[in-house]
Amino acid sequence: MDRVPHSATNVSSNLFPLTLESFSGLGHEARLRAFSRMLDLCSHHDQAALREELEARLARDFLTLLPPEIAVMILSYLPLKDLITGMHVCRRWRDFISGANLLWRNMANEIGLSEAIVKAYLPECGSYIELTLMALRHRKKVSSYVPNQKVA
Repeated sequence: MDRVPHSATNVSSNLFPLTLESFSGLGHEARLRAFSRMLDLCSHHDQAALREELEARLARDFLTLLPPEIAVMILSYLPLKDLITGMHVCRRWRDFISGANLLWRNMANEIGLSEAIVKAYLPECGSYIELTLMALRHRKKVSSYVPNQKVA
């Protein structure tokens, strides 16, 4: 939104900067009233474009905002299917979820992988996530696994 809106091309080139300067000098309540008035003047299309811009600017990613320990704790309540879906949201989520060894170590424990199995297969698999997914694929229960529920 750094560019001048298309509708501003009808406004004198001197008036637009003055309007922005006046707006920047307003207090909070006056800005809210000015926003409301400007929205009243906007078409539905203009309002939709503004909504998209605001959504993009206000989007927050809890995985990057929370301390990693808290994010892992929250993720530990998700079923495996949702964790895998989360890994497809974006690279940051994929890297975070797949790299959360504590999460995958706990999940391996919850599905009943003994320490002996973990020690034997972890070097071969390379990570707790791969070990857990391999064990679940072997048991054919990946899509229905829910934390705290033993896989038969």
